[in-house]
Amino acid sequence: MLPEVLKHKCGPEIDVWIVGVILYILLCGVQTFLEDSEQGVAQAIMCSMVDFKRDPRPGVSEPAKDFVRQTLDPDPITRFTTTHVLGGVCR
Repeated sequence: MLPEVLKHKCGPEIDVWIVGVILYILLCGVQTFLEDSEQGVAQAIMCSMVDFKRDPRPGVSEPAKDFVRQTLDPDPITRFTTTHVLGGVCR
């Protein structure tokens, strides 16, 4: 689920959100937003409550955590763009 879907506004920036979700799963081994209810998941998404402390989690570096947080910014205006994402991957 994406913040844009919850707000009924979709654009190309949803691709960056999806990259963040996939990267989080690859780094941490669990779903990005694990909450007890659908409303809890929606709230976690809208508040960008990204948890790097729950188990199982390997030692995720601070730059990787920051990158994931920037891709999962609920505000599409301040979220990383595809250029940011590709620049971070291609360095």
